[in-house]
This record gives sequence, structure tokens and C-alpha cells, in this order.
Amino acid sequence: MSNSQFTIQTSPAQSSGPYSAPQVAPSTNPGFGDNIQTYVPGGVASYHGEQPNPADTGVLQTLRTTSGAPANPFTATDKHLVEVNGMQTPVATAIRMGYIARHPATGALMETGKLQAESHHSPVASPNAQQPHQQAAQGEDITMDTPMSRGVTNMNDIMFSQVPSGLMVRAVLENTERGHVAENTVNSIASSLQITPEEAAELLRTVGQGREDQRSRALSKLGIDDVQEFDDFIRSKHPDLLRKAQTAHFLSGDLTPYKALARTYYENLDKIAPERIMSAKFGNGITASLSGDTIVLNVPGKGQMSYAGAVRAGIIRVGA
Repeated sequence: MSNSQFTIQTSPAQSSGPYSAPQVAPSTNPGFGDNIQTYVPGGVASYHGEQPNPADTGVLQTLRTTSGAPANPFTATDKHLVEVNGMQTPVATAIRMGYIARHPATGALMETGKLQAESHHSPVASPNAQQPHQQAAQGEDITMDTPMSRGVTNMNDIMFSQVPSGLMVRAVLENTERGHVAENTVNSIASSLQITPEEAAELLRTVGQGREDQRSRALSKLGIDDVQEFDDFIRSKHPDLLRKAQTAHFLSGDLTPYKALARTYYENLDKIAPERIMSAKFGNGITASLSGDTIVLNVPGKGQMSYAGAVRAGIIRVGA
């Protein structure tokens, strides 16, 4: 498995009693989830699209304590209040009505309708992160065309909206440079979210796996199915570029840097997997042969040229 997903390295729990996280300013950021049937205590809440869209009505944006203070979807109880169609309603009632539900893994409140901005209409990024503006030089925008699931997107957005940006940057850099997020960083993220370190670690793993799945699908769109082979080559030749691509992906959802890395991978495929080049059918009368240890292409009307030169010149096209 690639190191681009979050992995957590923590020590066994030291606490002998209930975890009590430091209090932080509550957030009104909407919860997370998918438009799916979700099991909740006492029954099943589901949203089938027949009722008003909760995202449009901003149900969790109105989440309050019974005294009127803004509340956190991670720690809200069934007695907290939300507004449904202009009326204050207990969370338990809103769950029964299907407007909100509790995430089966974390218990956090989540919207059950589609997101206000559908994932495939905008780049996947945290609310506080700068949206990527750079378009790929050629072809489709793989960031926009390879969204994460709505549930993971919402988890990602909650984390980036409630955890200080410097702390999230530290977590991403630790993961990309060391292969894991340090325990003290996980504990700090837990404090920011008012959850336990174990819950924070699971949240990081879930978002990290969602990002890695997204990256694998993006690379597949570029014609790369052997992600491990791709990672091994780029890490051995351009480790800094790979770390920068991973960091951009995790911090802003931008997958664009992988297009340049994919081109580099393809230009060197004769060295990575020479047997594939030798057995490839190029068409237009182009054939491959060996000159010593080097693969050369015989191109009608142009003579011999290196494989990489043919790729860069656009004489042959590899990938998706």
C-alpha cells in the first residue's frame, strides 16, 4: 500500500478513566455522510429524496444547545436543537424525520441529503484550503473528475474546518515524510475536535484511505493501473516531487501534479518495464528493437529514435 494514505502510529492507551478533551469554540460546520440508509440508535434513518434537501435547508448549520449556544456535531446529544422548516426541533426528532442521522462509526451528526455543491461539480478540498486554479496542460481535469465519496468529503471538510490549519499541515507533512502521523499530533487533532485520540486516529485513517482511493482512480484515468510500480519509480527518481504531489492532494485536493509525474513515468517506461515496450503494438508501421541495452523505435519516414524521444514528440501515445 502506498505511503500517500494516512497511517497512524500510536502507543497503547495510557488513560485509566474517561477521556476529557479540552474545550474549544464549537463549530457550526455541517456534518458528514452519504445519501444512504444509516443505522442509528433505536432505528434506521434514511433519506430517499422525497423530502426537502437537508443541505438546502442548512439543518446542521442551526445546531444549538438547549440554551442556544452553537453546538458541535461530534458531541451533540439527542436533546440538542436544530431548525427544520423554520421550527426548532430536537435532534432526536430530526433524526426520526430523516433530515439528519448519526455516522455509524463515530456517532457524529451528519446531513442525509446531497451536498450543497455536488462533488463532481467542484474540486474536492477543505473549506479553508485554497481552491486549485491550475488546469492540466492536456486532457481532462482529474481533480474534478475523480471525487471522493460524499461521506469522506464531509469528514475531510469537518477536520479541516475545526482543526487549526497549521496542525493539519503538520499531520500531512509527517505522513508524507515519515509514513505516519505522530501520536502527539493525533492527540492535538483529537483535542481540536473534542473526541478521543482513538476516534481521531480512525478519522485520519478513513480520510487518508479516501484520499488514496481517489488518487488510485485518478492515476487509472491516466492509464496507470500498477500504482505501486508508479510510486516505486517516482520515489526513487523524484522523491521531492512525489511528496509535493501528495501534500497538494491532502491539503487542497489538487491531483494536477500527478499528470506531470505520469508523463515522467511513461517517458521512462522502457527502463521500468522494457518487456512491455518490446511487445507493444504501436501501429503505423512503428516497431521496437534493441540497440545494445537501449530500446529504439523504428519510425517510417523518420528512422530510429529513442522511446522517450518518441513519447515527448507525440509520435507515440501511451497511457489513457
